[in-house]
Amino acid sequence: LQDSDLAWNAVVALGWIGGSQPGLIAPFIDKIGAGLKSSFEINRITSAMALGWIGSIDAELVEKYIPQLLELSKPGEAEEVRLSAIDALASISHGNALKLEGAVEDLALISVIDENENIRGSAMEAIIEVCKEKSELARAVASVVLKNVSLEGEADWKIVVTLGLIGTGSPEAIPHMIPELLKALESRKVSVRATATLAIGWLIGNNPELPEEAAKTAINAVSSLLEDENPEVRRCAVESIGWISVNNPQISEEAASIIEGVLLNERDERVKLKAGEIIEFMRERIKHFKRQSA
Repeated sequence: LQDSDLAWNAVVALGWIGGSQPGLIAPFIDKIGAGLKSSFEINRITSAMALGWIGSIDAELVEKYIPQLLELSKPGEAEEVRLSAIDALASISHGNALKLEGAVEDLALISVIDENENIRGSAMEAIIEVCKEKSELARAVASVVLKNVSLEGEADWKIVVTLGLIGTGSPEAIPHMIPELLKALESRKVSVRATATLAIGWLIGNNPELPEEAAKTAINAVSSLLEDENPEVRRCAVESIGWISVNNPQISEEAASIIEGVLLNERDERVKLKAGEIIEFMRERIKHFKRQSA
């Protein structure tokens, strides 16, 4: 392929055709894939786009190009090329997510360390699709993500949001992520403990269809951090307990009792302030639950 309007337009046209009738362009797939190694940026972009369109319908046809697309998604490549490559992988995940099984840890890393929000979003999209098909891979995802908590002394919200969105998109992945998060509660790093605490709250609180036992286990684990030596971890634990209870009426009164204890015994003003905010919210939720059950 060469850097000419004819060359890249031809690839785009083949991609469009392949996006609905992949069998018609099968004889040209190597020509399309060759563009990923082109020295011209426009050719790498259009080849990635075309492979994504085709792969969304027939992942097997483009499977051999997944490693190249993954490499093009990583830092060091031009931004537009990276975006086209990661978008292609996300598209392929809709064609057959298990074709990306071997890439899931790389995708997990991209989903949290990349500066480009769109690139992170496409990586998460692919992870969600993979975890829908093979939920046990979510444990490796959580492990990779937690190893890349970047902030010191406070929760890393990028990590919390990433894990939360993956869990929302693929609820069957949550039971596989929780063990890694529970393990992270014992980390020596304040930022990891704080991040894991909030992630547990998000995952359990936003997925009330999980078994009641999951919510109780989470409350017990997070409550242990109310005795943490670091006030930021304690503050995050208070917030997490509030989230866990928000859609779980069976534990709401127990959770409220725990937070009332924080108000009585906590000395740090920021933690007490958070506890005051959470308890007011929890009381309203308890009233709501009682009205519903009346």
